[in-house]
Amino acid sequence: MPLGDRQTTPVTLQSSVSNGAGSTTTGSMQTGVGVLYSFTATARITNGGTGPTIGCSVTFRYKFTSGGNEYTQIAGPASVVNSALTEFTFTYPPGAIEAGVTFAGNSGQAVTVECFGGGERGPTAS
Repeated sequence: MPLGDRQTTPVTLQSSVSNGAGSTTTGSMQTGVGVLYSFTATARITNGGTGPTIGCSVTFRYKFTSGGNEYTQIAGPASVVNSALTEFTFTYPPGAIEAGVTFAGNSGQAVTVECFGGGERGPTAS
């Protein structure tokens, strides 16, 4: 059977939400990313009309086994400029089967946070 092209699969790790000053927003761990090749996520942090005193940071989280140890990669802090948009991109390591994100650290003002990504599934039979 011939193999078709790879298919791109989108994954939302955190839908757009306000992260209040001094608060933490933690997206649920998404399973099934282990079947994707080169799963990459982009975390987006958007300041309001008044930027925070300290910018928000993002922690990319992942596991290699269900219920196993959680590993992290921290990025940030984001800009403190009024209305600034900061993006951090992270490629999860091969073999990670669960992926998630946590946003925290902004002070003085709320920021809007979101994280989305995707990867390619292997060739499919056609």
